[in-house]
Amino acid sequence: MEKYILIGIPGCGKTTLGEKVSERLKLPFFDTDKMTIDHLNLDDQIEMLRYKTKVRFYHGQYDTVKQLEEHVGPAIIATGAEVALMPQCAPLLKKMGTLIYIKRSVEDIIQEAKERERSHIHIVIHVGDDGVDVKSAGVEAVKLYAKEDSQYRDIADVILDNDTSEEEGVNQLTNVIERLMKMKQTVKEGVV
Repeated sequence: MEKYILIGIPGCGKTTLGEKVSERLKLPFFDTDKMTIDHLNLDDQIEMLRYKTKVRFYHGQYDTVKQLEEHVGPAIIATGAEVALMPQCAPLLKKMGTLIYIKRSVEDIIQEAKERERSHIHIVIHVGDDGVDVKSAGVEAVKLYAKEDSQYRDIADVILDNDTSEEEGVNQLTNVIERLMKMKQTVKEGVV
């Protein structure tokens, strides 16, 4: 159990914080979405979004988690929003390490997405007499997974509120992981 697994809704900071903390602590970093995209030979994030509704992508995520389970040694892992909620993945993640729920307000995530124009990918939700209702796929994903807050809380070992600056979020996550590493080292030394 030396892996630090970041879970949460899209845009909460799993990848951003995870990459920076892994550099700071000199730990390997893995992103299940990126690994699954590579594994399935998808071209980009847009193609990934199309696959997210397909069984093949979920099987790919499971295969990625199984692959990471075999990784020896400590690592920081950012999961796709759905991974921790998948019944076949949740027990594996729990067995692999400490689950850290990166919690961030939905309003902040949506506002940032709009400001950065990350929500430029659109999907048609409804076509009717009153016209076409087009919504941002990114914003809709945030809203969808935000409804699962209690499930993320239930599975998490640690909850980290990420409603401050990116730098502060990196500092907080670094502190959490350093404390966990020290606790594990103390337990090992006590057992030996």
